[in-house]
Amino acid sequence: MTTAHHVADRPSEPGVPAPAGSGPAAPGAPGHRPAGAADTVGAATSLLDAYEPGRARFFASPTRTLLAHGVRAEVPHGTTPLVRRVTETLDAQLLAGHEAPVVIGAVPFAPTAPAALAVPEA
Repeated sequence: MTTAHHVADRPSEPGVPAPAGSGPAAPGAPGHRPAGAADTVGAATSLLDAYEPGRARFFASPTRTLLAHGVRAEVPHGTTPLVRRVTETLDAQLLAGHEAPVVIGAVPFAPTAPAALAVPEA
């Protein structure tokens, strides 16, 4: 699995100067980014460029970006609380020897709709 954090050490656009007067915005102000966010924009974009519809899952938040490929295991549907089903799926992956598994997918707003969650292969 690749995250923007793993590739954030390389500059996003070498040789491109920052715009004049482009100092950091105050926390809570429009345009404010957490420390280090500017360095990860190029990395996040490269992950999105590597996205393959139908074969990958892409997740981005203000602080993290994740690109996952394949499906190692799916979180089952059922009446058991979702948190328990996710925990059991991750525990099974750990017992199978998979180091640091994660779950990625979507949880619907409608409480009766099924979640689409999986442990990616990579």
